[in-house]
Amino acid sequence: MKNIKSIFVVFIVLTAFLSACKKDDIKFPQLESVSLSLLPSGKVSFKGNIKSVGKNEIIEYGFRYSSDPSISEISGINLSLGNKPVVGDFSIESDIYLNNIQFQRILYARAYLKDNRGTVFGDVINITLPAYTLTNVSPSIGKTGDVITITGQFNTADITKVAVRFANVSAKVLTVSATRITVEVPANINNTSSYSNQVNLQVLIANQTIGNYTFFLLPVVTNYFPKSGPIGSTITITGENFNYQSYSNSLRIYLDNIPVDYSLVNSREIRVTVPTNITKSQFKVSYTLNGTLTTLADDFTASAPVITSISPTSGYPGTNITLFGSHLGQYYNAYSIGNVIMSFYSNGSNISATVPHNLTAGEHSVRLRIGPFDVEAPQKFRLLTPSITSFSPTSGSPGEEIELTGNFQSGAYYYVNFGSHQSYSRQATSTKLVVTVPSGVAIGNVKISLVQGSQTYTAPGDFTVRGHSITSFSPTSGVPGQIVTINGTGFNSFYGNNTVRFGSTNAIVLSGTSTSLRVTVPTSVQLGQMKITVVTNGQTVVSENNFTITN
Repeated sequence: MKNIKSIFVVFIVLTAFLSACKKDDIKFPQLESVSLSLLPSGKVSFKGNIKSVGKNEIIEYGFRYSSDPSISEISGINLSLGNKPVVGDFSIESDIYLNNIQFQRILYARAYLKDNRGTVFGDVINITLPAYTLTNVSPSIGKTGDVITITGQFNTADITKVAVRFANVSAKVLTVSATRITVEVPANINNTSSYSNQVNLQVLIANQTIGNYTFFLLPVVTNYFPKSGPIGSTITITGENFNYQSYSNSLRIYLDNIPVDYSLVNSREIRVTVPTNITKSQFKVSYTLNGTLTTLADDFTASAPVITSISPTSGYPGTNITLFGSHLGQYYNAYSIGNVIMSFYSNGSNISATVPHNLTAGEHSVRLRIGPFDVEAPQKFRLLTPSITSFSPTSGSPGEEIELTGNFQSGAYYYVNFGSHQSYSRQATSTKLVVTVPSGVAIGNVKISLVQGSQTYTAPGDFTVRGHSITSFSPTSGVPGQIVTINGTGFNSFYGNNTVRFGSTNAIVLSGTSTSLRVTVPTSVQLGQMKITVVTNGQTVVSENNFTITN
């Protein structure tokens, strides 16, 4: 019995010793890293298991991860679960942010528990993450304020970690999932090219670029100025993203529903001209973009031209008349005197035109017609007509000058008819006009008339055309080759158009005027006396006296 008691005491002591040893073994934490898995949201699920929390004061527990398997207290990114661990499974879901995420696709992690004696780690486990990709942008063409969808593999649903930039201008991110991002196209995108509407769209995750895409910017029309002005004035249309490719993007500008061309100033301004074929004094400014019509809020008011005066108020056909006033502009449908349309020139402050030749004599209203406006000048223009009251002398030969007296436009030149043959005058004064009797006119009486446009003004009385004549020649004799001067009237003023013969032999005409010819005695002429003949304008005259050829 005594032995049995002794054995029992030994057993109790041994059990107490072993129990004390076991309790001393688990006074430190024990845990393991269980698994990593990728969630549909793009987050990663971290799972671990705590076997024992130990006997010491707990400071923190959780997971640490990195793109490098060497994870320690000083390396890796920390995911803390606090300082109240319990024995059993624990987990956390988190977005992952690694350096060089485009290339570092293996995620390493391990569970940890830290107390006041140190840190205990589970084993390092890993998972291969999907590649970050930018697959598509839809639509890939748009304007400021449009919402676009970007698809790809982004591995995050944290909107704070996502950035999208259009030519380095940040867009407003609306929604984010692991495979889909929606953003609003920002304003003030600075497209540096005037010839292209392409900009770079950049997607960043955790400040790291994971893809680029070409986005086509559509122009945006916001306003225009001025809101009023004369027809032909320039309107500046403001907005964004204007460039030469706006044409290919179907941007069309309409004034009073009339399509107008525009010129590019810069990415924020284009200019159009108010056309002359508008039909209303107030009209809408609108535009179409990709087939959608948009009308801007404010009407444009076209200013009617105002004519304050004309100068001169009278004159002859061909007179230059100037209109003065305001809102005259540079473009008109019609500028007329009476019912006759005139060609004109405008410098924007006044308008000049030439009085047409087919206008009848008398007073005529002066009008401007442009768009919806028909404006009349406060003064009328009185058309004066040229007239011939007399001429002197009343007879003459071709090439002789005749002075016409009457009323003429000072400084003008006129066509003057002698019968059916026309001559061109010298510059006229207000009362005198000098003209030369033309070649080819028939001998006899003809009418003198002044021609202006379709109008003909005839002088009273007849003008007698005389044939040409030889009054003298010098010397009266000479050898072949001798130069002889023939005096007379009515010679052709172009000396080459006169034919001179000594007897029946032609001489060379060296020079001449309507009253004098210098010729050379022909070398082949026979010796002796002979007549000198001059043929001009188809008429022949023979000298009364003989010329003697000497040896």
